[in-house]
Amino acid sequence: MIENSTTIYEEAYESELKESITETDAAFEANIKLGIQSLAKEPTQNVIDSILSYSKSLVSK
Repeated sequence: MIENSTTIYEEAYESELKESITETDAAFEANIKLGIQSLAKEPTQNVIDSILSYSKSLVSK
């Protein structure tokens, strides 16, 4: 039987994951702020639907 002796550096993967989460959080925050600003300027059903569909798209990922 062959044993795999390759060392995996988990720290590198964790930092990449944290960076990815931070980027996603920043994008989410920017899009939600834009949606809220649009809602304040023009409170229509289209703006509300846009915000809700964006939020739902993140949940399904």
